[in-house]
Amino acid sequence: MKAGDVRNLTWASMGLLVTGLLLPCMTIHPALGELTGWVEIFAPSALASTQYSILGGVVAMFEGGSPGIAIILFLFSVLFPLWKLFTYLRFLRAARAGRAAAGRSLGLAIKLGKYSMLDVFVIAVLVVGVKGLPGGSRVELNAGIYFFAGSVLLSMIAGQFIKSAGAKAVAK
Repeated sequence: MKAGDVRNLTWASMGLLVTGLLLPCMTIHPALGELTGWVEIFAPSALASTQYSILGGVVAMFEGGSPGIAIILFLFSVLFPLWKLFTYLRFLRAARAGRAAAGRSLGLAIKLGKYSMLDVFVIAVLVVGVKGLPGGSRVELNAGIYFFAGSVLLSMIAGQFIKSAGAKAVAK
């Protein structure tokens, strides 16, 4: 794989990441078992379905009294992936210009890159948790989670190529 291919792969990952962060990743359809009919009559808004994007979920957690979890999710779902992809692009640009670009930032991005799927795992655990609630509540996955997961996979492939090929092979 040539540097241009890795660069295109990284930009594709960036596009999928931004799309995945903004599009809804899940819709929660609440239900209360046998009481659902009564609640629909007296408080229908209590059973309204709610869609969450990753960014929307972070904002909702922050506003809902869980700022610690919101900050952690923001760091690992938004800032870390963006930083990692920009680090890869900076490395590829420097390698193309013939400059040494490895440094600590790239090494750290590659080492921490293996934790990228952690975000997808957290969302999967949340889905399973909501599905296990009594009353028949259900979670529907939306396009955002697939775009986000695609971004993670593409960034892992780009990171593996950069790691295994090194600066000389990528610069060619």
